[in-house]
Amino acid sequence: MILTKEMGVKLKDTTITKMDPVFFDPFIDPIEFRGMYKKFVRVPEEVAKQTNEHVYKYRNTSTGVRMVFRTDSDYIAIHTEFDDCEQRSLTYTNPAISGFNVAVIKGNKLSYMKTVSPSQGEGKDYSEGRVMLEEGMKEVEIVFPLFISIKKMYIALREGSTILRTDRKYKYDKPVLFYGSSIVHGVGSSIPFNTYPNLASYMYGFDYYNYGFGAGAKVEEAMIDFLADFDMSVFVYDYDHNAPSVEYFAQTHYRGYKQFREKQPNTPIILISKFGYYYSNLVDNERRRKIILETYRKGIEAGDKNLWFIDGRYLVPKKDAWYMTTDLVHPNDIGYYYMAKKIGKTVVQAIKERK
Repeated sequence: MILTKEMGVKLKDTTITKMDPVFFDPFIDPIEFRGMYKKFVRVPEEVAKQTNEHVYKYRNTSTGVRMVFRTDSDYIAIHTEFDDCEQRSLTYTNPAISGFNVAVIKGNKLSYMKTVSPSQGEGKDYSEGRVMLEEGMKEVEIVFPLFISIKKMYIALREGSTILRTDRKYKYDKPVLFYGSSIVHGVGSSIPFNTYPNLASYMYGFDYYNYGFGAGAKVEEAMIDFLADFDMSVFVYDYDHNAPSVEYFAQTHYRGYKQFREKQPNTPIILISKFGYYYSNLVDNERRRKIILETYRKGIEAGDKNLWFIDGRYLVPKKDAWYMTTDLVHPNDIGYYYMAKKIGKTVVQAIKERK
């Protein structure tokens, strides 16, 4: 497809006018979206209402969404209208909250990446930014922000440039679905690209959905029912941190596993105990770890041949653990890298050894 001026939309206001930009709605063929439930919807409102305030807050965030296409344009601009879902802090950086990572892929390898941190002028109701790209045809993947709810979005390429469908395929047919707390969501990462589900996707070649919810992973029946309707290769059940008490955790962890398994009897499930085991209350952390091991034991004894367990004590090297956290709760980029290597390797093993 050749991008012409007639295909564009006229924005009511923009600061990007030079270099012949054509703004257009990206929800068109040949542009592909990955990791998105529906356009700007992560969890249906009727499901979110049956969970908790945090899921409801994050029900429309763009966490885990990626836009993929090929183009010979020498730049891309991104123009959005959105609502922030988090306040800036040491744990929530501006690029992670509202930035877009623009990556260039060559031969299934990341060859280049820049972060577009949209700026917003005084009195403006939108944010936008532009990033320059190398010349010639290339594969572009845009990783979306973690903590905004997008209301409207347009991208711009140079007039006359070509847009083609991606020809990059994943190694595995179905996506992996990650469910869990703010650590799955990506709190503590400096940019959206560095969440552990996204890093694992690049390392091991699988598509994914990110259903991490800061403070909101509490395994309500409505949430598990919703997640179990997805067509997936693996369910990563990274549930631990957000259970308000050990007692609540004991009541809900196995129940969530059992509920999911009843709807998807053969999908591999990976149970993960908490990152940061050594940073906080060791007595409670060990009690929680044993609850997860009990779920694992019950599943195996019941004949579940597609059940896996990852011990969170070993997600990062113990001797270096203090270098891998932002706040003694969440990983930093180094911590997420180690998590991605460990969890991604187990995901691939679970896919290959599925029974």
